[in-house]
Amino acid sequence: MLTESFYEIWNTLLSHSPNEEDMPGYLQLLALLSIHVFKREKVDVAIYEVHAGGKKDATNVFDQTVVCGFTTIGLDHTDLLGPTFKNVAWHKSGIMKLAVPAFSVSQEPAARDVLEKEAAQLGCPIEFVQMCETLPKHFNLRLDAQKTNATLAIRLAKTFLSRSEDELSARDIHVGLTQCHWPGRLHTIEQDNCRWFLDCAHNSLSLPVALEWFECEAQQSYKGCPRILIFGHESKRNSLDLIELIAGYSRDHDLTFDRIILTPYERYGMLFPTLTYSLLTLIQDRLYTM
Repeated sequence: MLTESFYEIWNTLLSHSPNEEDMPGYLQLLALLSIHVFKREKVDVAIYEVHAGGKKDATNVFDQTVVCGFTTIGLDHTDLLGPTFKNVAWHKSGIMKLAVPAFSVSQEPAARDVLEKEAAQLGCPIEFVQMCETLPKHFNLRLDAQKTNATLAIRLAKTFLSRSEDELSARDIHVGLTQCHWPGRLHTIEQDNCRWFLDCAHNSLSLPVALEWFECEAQQSYKGCPRILIFGHESKRNSLDLIELIAGYSRDHDLTFDRIILTPYERYGMLFPTLTYSLLTLIQDRLYTM
């Protein structure tokens, strides 16, 4: 179905503009494809995450938004959004709509100030939520980041349901949060006497969370087992900065690894040997093996 839907979109676009250079970018095309599929499948409600920003984001095509949510705003995609919290928050604020409620987790003061000003200017009621203290006790909710995001999700769900005068019960919350499984995010796999701890953390906000999660897992269940860190990413982010972050966290929390494998993607081309050598040198300087 996905392939069929893709070519329906692609061929329709080509019929209006035969020049492939005028086609939407990858993320814009995925957004358009998802709209096409969801409409055909008569989906009742869709949850969309914006791409890098919000002001000029493809998801702004929606004119019947029910509720908006802001997770933690960090200095990410700065090459597109600007170098400061104010720049990034201004772009993110683009998802807000007139008279549509918005909720946000706690933000850096500069980011919060921008969100509040943009909301007031637009006529969008915004509320900053505090971490819920009555969340279920579950391994899905051990980290503060998990609890914070769960709290935001509950407020968004309650707001959506209130439109039909429905409610989110305590049982609904318990079932939803304890059965939540997102492959590739804080994901453990046991295979052939190995345990793989998988996460796609790739920036200064998500990497410490992934490391905290692994540290928690390793201390509780897997003491004495060999630890191998495999890290690689393909983006415009600075690999050296991310490795420094990993090294700094590991040093500060006495988190050690027996082996470290760095896997830059092919896009680094001839820089691969130089980059790998530089990162390995940094790791050796910052970390001690067990």
